Amino acid sequence: MNDIKENIRRLNSEIYGRKCVTFLRAGHSIAQQTLIVNLAIMYAQANEKTVIVDTDFSKSSFAKVFGIEPQNDLLGYMNEGGMDTGDILNKVPSQKVEIIVANRNGDSKRRERFLTSDPKFHKLLESLLLQFDHVLINAPYYDDFDEVKGTLKFSDGVVLVLDIGQVKKRKLISMINEIKKSKVEILGYVSAMR
Repeated sequence: MNDIKENIRRLNSEIYGRKCVTFLRAGHSIAQQTLIVNLAIMYAQANEKTVIVDTDFSKSSFAKVFGIEPQNDLLGYMNEGGMDTGDILNKVPSQKVEIIVANRNGDSKRRERFLTSDPKFHKLLESLLLQFDHVLINAPYYDDFDEVKGTLKFSDGVVLVLDIGQVKKRKLISMINEIKKSKVEILGYVSAMR
């Protein structure tokens, strides 16, 4: 457990002071969600308001981790009218952490591609940046740069989460080059083992 805390504090030294950070994974590990949850709790314990925005519609585990049952989700917010930011924010009991879950019904068989490029999503992020000290974005498994481009537009930086031995070098280089072209700073990386 101490190694996890030490690594999270080390990563925090690179990302602290950045208001909006996107976490991208180049593998199928759940380490990314563990990292985001631990950072959010660390910020909450420092009395800083933090929101986790889950944009991975294929796998939703944040609600389970925090033991909450969301009434609405990002998918519904994007596809239906009449919801505002407050309708999709879920408070974590006894923490200064809120979560926007991607899909409250759990795993989605279809991928919701390009929703983060929608102007409605951009307005949502603008609103969250005014309300919170930290906005931590959980991006889906990196497959196509266009799927995460809309999120990176608002990010102060990116943290890469890599599966040791699972990520092909060519894919990683392509990913890094696309991020650099978008002029978003790579703040660090975390190597995870399966």
